[in-house]
Amino acid sequence: MAGGFLNIRRQAKPMSKSTASQNSAPATKKTEAGTLASKEDEAKWDVTKPLREAAGRFRAKDMRVRVLVLVLLIAASAFALRALLDTQLSAMQKFFGAAVLLLITGEIIRGWMNWDGFLGLIMFRDSSTLGWIDRQAQAHAVLWKTLADVGAVIGYGLASYFLLGKKQREPKRLLYVLAAGLPLLLLFFLFVVPTGYLALRSAIGISELNAASAQMNSAVPLQGELEFALAGKQFAVPWLTVIMSILMLAGGLATVAWLSIVAYAAVLVVPLTNKVISIILGLAGYAGAPAPVPPPGGAPLIPGITPGLPLIEGILALAVLMVVHEMSHGFLARVHKIKLENAGVVFYGILPFGAFVEPDEKELGKVAVENSNQVLVAGSAANMITAIIAFLIIVALSMIFVGPYLDWGAAQGFVKGSLQGNLYGVSTGAILFVGRCLGLILALNMLVGMINLLPVPLFDGHRLMVAGVGNERVAKAITYITLAAFVINFLPWIFR
Repeated sequence: MAGGFLNIRRQAKPMSKSTASQNSAPATKKTEAGTLASKEDEAKWDVTKPLREAAGRFRAKDMRVRVLVLVLLIAASAFALRALLDTQLSAMQKFFGAAVLLLITGEIIRGWMNWDGFLGLIMFRDSSTLGWIDRQAQAHAVLWKTLADVGAVIGYGLASYFLLGKKQREPKRLLYVLAAGLPLLLLFFLFVVPTGYLALRSAIGISELNAASAQMNSAVPLQGELEFALAGKQFAVPWLTVIMSILMLAGGLATVAWLSIVAYAAVLVVPLTNKVISIILGLAGYAGAPAPVPPPGGAPLIPGITPGLPLIEGILALAVLMVVHEMSHGFLARVHKIKLENAGVVFYGILPFGAFVEPDEKELGKVAVENSNQVLVAGSAANMITAIIAFLIIVALSMIFVGPYLDWGAAQGFVKGSLQGNLYGVSTGAILFVGRCLGLILALNMLVGMINLLPVPLFDGHRLMVAGVGNERVAKAITYITLAAFVINFLPWIFR
């Protein structure tokens, strides 16, 4: 994954292990696909309970005093966070330092205000939106089902066939879904992903993104180009592009992302091993040339914490991401008659972190597998469609503010902030702000839409993979390989 990683999860209502939910989707005893912690897990991992209880002992009875102290806590946390980010620590050190700071702040606030949550996460439930979700689900049931099916094609390509139900596999319906999904998959792969990558690189400026891509390309054994003639013209396409395009059509964006993560993890094994050996020899007194640190395959992305990722634009992009993701899960859950008890948002300390939908536990396991798959894939489908819409808006605005015609370079320039100045009475600053927001909306929705479909526990893709594979041992092997690859991709940060 020569890009970035944004881990966005939500905490549903604590459930037993046999009925844990993922994104308001039904679950089986074999999978824990949604809650951040069951009651047993919360008791086991709630290491911050003493801190929360200490804050609770000093809790004021007067609500006005509580709110005043809450404001002071938020201000102090924001000040400490800003001071941490202004230090000369590495990006990863700042990230972990900020994570600890926000965890402590979140637990103190929870204890002081007596709010629900877990390990720094603060949950705010709101049942007033459930009626609106229900009305939208019933009024546009066909639309939401189609969105999920088309999203499955974008995410898994032709392999999405194994996630569809009997009615969805009927020739006419299947042809309709493929005719809509495959062109969008091609558009996503050829244009949306490069634009999102460019937006991240422009906003964050992480040099490792380019370094990781270069190292990955140099390690590919199959080099050279496929040359062919078409309509009297000669064309040359890199073999890697040809192979990745075939894999994309066969397995979708999730397969391409999974292979990228696993392949780069394999590339990192040797240089990471050499680095560890170099450190050990140095500690033993055998000085030598230090082994170079390979570029990491991923980077944590948190608005206001990750260097270069703007807070306001990042939070707006994150809000769009959370709303479309969770609302889509909620719509499909109601389409399939799964009762929703609550919906809400989650803060990590003082920063927005995620969203959640709480289904009725008794109804979770009563839905057919194909319906469950629709609920699961709905969130990522909505994220990918949102990324495509953001891309089209970027192209349209670039024709106005950068180039007078449809030009790929103009769209890139708009994302990077290359403007002609004050146009149509709109200030350059305002245009740049809109460009950054759209670029981050595209990039974050792209990342979450793809990464969330990977076979990693707590991700939607894990449950979908289990349903598609149908073999427990194979599913476990895929899960362990993916988890190991994720860890290896982030290990280079330890040596920086």
